[in-house]
Amino acid sequence: MSEQGRSTLATGEDGRILDRLAGLEKVISPELVRQVLQASGRVNGRACKLTHEVTIWIVLAMGLLTHMPIRQVFRHSRRLRAGEKCPARSSLCTARQRLGLEPVRALHAAVVRPLATPDTPGGFYRRWRLMAFDGTVLDVPDSAANAGFGRSCGARGEAAFPQVRKTSLVELGTHIETALASGGWHDDDRARWPARCGTRFPTTQRTGHAETHRLITNLLDEAEAPARELIVLYHERWEEELVFDEQKTHQDPRRAEKPAQLRSETPEGVKQELYALSLAHFVIRALMFEAARPAKLDVDRLSFVGCFRILQCRLPECDSRTPASLQHWYQALLAELRSEQIGPRRNRIHPRVIKRKMSQWNKKQPHHRRPPPLLKTFEQCIVMKT
Repeated sequence: MSEQGRSTLATGEDGRILDRLAGLEKVISPELVRQVLQASGRVNGRACKLTHEVTIWIVLAMGLLTHMPIRQVFRHSRRLRAGEKCPARSSLCTARQRLGLEPVRALHAAVVRPLATPDTPGGFYRRWRLMAFDGTVLDVPDSAANAGFGRSCGARGEAAFPQVRKTSLVELGTHIETALASGGWHDDDRARWPARCGTRFPTTQRTGHAETHRLITNLLDEAEAPARELIVLYHERWEEELVFDEQKTHQDPRRAEKPAQLRSETPEGVKQELYALSLAHFVIRALMFEAARPAKLDVDRLSFVGCFRILQCRLPECDSRTPASLQHWYQALLAELRSEQIGPRRNRIHPRVIKRKMSQWNKKQPHHRRPPPLLKTFEQCIVMKT
C-alpha cells in the first residue's frame, strides 16, 4: 500500500497497528488481505486513521469478540497508547460502510477451504469427502432498512424481528463452513421432500418411531455404497446442525443488549457480518484442526466452546515482535487447545417439545414500531386535578 493511503495510527514495536490481533495471521495472512482489498478496489487515496485495511481486521475481530460493541472491539485489538483517543462509534460504523460487503466476501472465498484429509476422522466415506448443505434463519435488528428481509408468519402471527436466511455448505469432518449464501425470508424456494417408505425405527424412544423413511441418493452401486452404510452415514449430516449451534448459541448468542442474533442495521451490513462470523468460525475451527492433528485426535473430541474461549483469552497475549516469538505463542496456543478434550457423545434422543411457553403479553404489532417522536416532555404532559 502506498504511503499516501496508510493509516495515521501509530504502529507498535512489531510494526502492526492492530497488534493484539497478530495471532490471526497464522490463519489469515496480511498479504492475502491486501490482495483482496486491491482486487476489490478498496485502496485508500489519502492517509486516514481507519483505512480499509484497518477496518477489515476490525470487522474480522467483530466475529470473534461478538460480546463487545464495535468501539470496544477496536480497543481490544490495539495496545494502549498514552493520550490516544479511540475512534467514535459513528466513525467505525462509517468505515464499515465504506469497506462494504465485497472485500469480506472475497476474503472468505480466498481463505476458507476444506481441511480434511483421508486420515481425518469422520472426514471421508470411502473415496468421498463428507459435505452437507442446509440452511438456518437468523433474526436481524428491527430497522427500517432491514424490513426488506421480511418476517416469518405462523400460527401466533408475524415474527418479532426481520429474518435473514443463510444456506451453508459444510465439511462435516471439520465443521468448516466452506461457502454460504443469504437472502430474505421470502427468498426461499426450497422444495419440501416427503420422508416416507424405506426403513423403520423399532426403538420406541427414537423420534420418528413407527414412521417410514426414505433415503434418496444417486449412489446406486450397492457394492461401492451399501444402503445400510448410507442410512447410518446420513447421521453425519447432523454435524451441520452443530455448526449452526456453534455459531448461533456460542460464538454469537443473543444477549440482553442484543435481542436479535445479528447487530447490523442495514442489509449490506448484515451480509458483511455473516461473512465475518463465518471467517471467525473458520479461524477457530482451523486452529482446532491443527491442534488435533499431531495427536491424531478426532477434532470432534475438542470442545468448540472451550477452544473459542481460550482463543479470546490468549489472542491479546500474542508476542509478535519476532517470527520466533509469534511461533512460540502459536505452539503454546495449540497445546492449550489440544487439552480441551471432551468425552464421546452420548446416544441421545430429543423429543420435539418445549419447556417454556410463550409470554402472555400482547404481541407487538406493526403500529407499535417506530412511533413518531414525542413533542412534549413527561412533565409537560402532567395535568393536575383540583
